[in-house]
Amino acid sequence: MSDPMNPNGPAPEGGTPQGPAPSGRSGNWTDSVSKDLVEQYGEQLGRFDSYRGFVEGSIGAMNELSEYKTKFDGRTMAPSKEDSGETWNSFWGKLGKPAEASGYGIEEDSLSGIYHKANLTADQAKVLSDGLVSFNETAEKEYQDTRKGNYDKAITTLREKHGEKLDEKLRSANQALTNLGGDSLVALIKDKGLDNDPDMIGFFMGLGDLMQEGSIPAGQNAPGGKNGFAGSYDSMKGLD
Repeated sequence: MSDPMNPNGPAPEGGTPQGPAPSGRSGNWTDSVSKDLVEQYGEQLGRFDSYRGFVEGSIGAMNELSEYKTKFDGRTMAPSKEDSGETWNSFWGKLGKPAEASGYGIEEDSLSGIYHKANLTADQAKVLSDGLVSFNETAEKEYQDTRKGNYDKAITTLREKHGEKLDEKLRSANQALTNLGGDSLVALIKDKGLDNDPDMIGFFMGLGDLMQEGSIPAGQNAPGGKNGFAGSYDSMKGLD
């Protein structure tokens, strides 16, 4: 793998280098790229508390590998901030940065754009991408295992209270959630982890009872394709 990238960003063609003034370290640069990554993928992976730390740590580690005046291959010095964008582009190309974001060969264009902005070499981009994939897979499994455990605890609590009527009440809770709130509310409750909360489930059980009694309107939304409380895991499949 070639020498790592310089922590200071290059200029757009014809401009001046992007990023902070040369200082050997670039916390601002790291923060900027970390922010871009989190903004792109935070909605998908924001539930993992350590995700931001993983991103910042990975980029920070790459940043620590070089200082502003590090020589490339014993001959090429990093340009100064007064040098032209063309000079900087040539420097990054020698280090291994692709000329275009598409040169990273990564399927997600948004991620390639972030790497290109960060002046990562192709090797560095691959290391970071592989790390993100591995992290995501591990974190997703831990997250689902936790949710499964929480769900089982909630069902145990509710079954102690409702006994044999639990399955019927879960059906009515789902009907109330879907008809009164729609798929958007189902998604919101799941995103917040409240589909495992006995109080939340109990609240919609109560609404379901009122709907069956005719005390409140059943709503006009047709049943959606998402299950709010029943059917989330194997032990509950088929109840909806």
